[in-house]
Amino acid sequence: LMHPPEHVLYSDIESLIPLLIQLMSNESTFIGASDVLQEIMTNSSFTYGASVKSLSVPILDYLGVGGAAIVQRMLETGEVGEVEHSLCKLLVAVGEHSSGYIASHIQTQRVKTFMRLLLSFSALPGYYGADEEESEMTLMFWCDLQETLWSTIDRADEAEDAYVDWAEAAGEADMGEDGERTPHVP
Repeated sequence: LMHPPEHVLYSDIESLIPLLIQLMSNESTFIGASDVLQEIMTNSSFTYGASVKSLSVPILDYLGVGGAAIVQRMLETGEVGEVEHSLCKLLVAVGEHSSGYIASHIQTQRVKTFMRLLLSFSALPGYYGADEEESEMTLMFWCDLQETLWSTIDRADEAEDAYVDWAEAAGEADMGEDGERTPHVP
């Protein structure tokens, strides 16, 4: 793909996203639209989780229906064609682009469906390189997700520790019978 000129505005790209998602509904335009969305997520002002609401969420919504249908067909036929391969690349791009969103919304149906679709490619039968090419493509996402989840847990622990430190400094925390710190109630 050609890189857009530097004077392309964020709003110009953003206005194309719904059209590109719509084009993925047609098998003859799926690969081209998927490739452009992947390019937007990896090589534009939308990289590194930018614009989750206007980019990732609509793609995740599409994947819940259109992506699920492609994966279902793949599982029924046992064949991974060009469309399925492109879908796998799109899933990986969404995962890498939006790992923070995915980690923080892991209990939502949208994210559960996304992860189920990605797992379908991770668990393809056969041997990578001989029978299929997609399973290894998903590995980096799972590593990124694990790292993001750990950093989310670390930040939550740091926030709790900061609160307890503040409360102790303010004389507002007591040690409970169970060893947990609880706010002091006069």
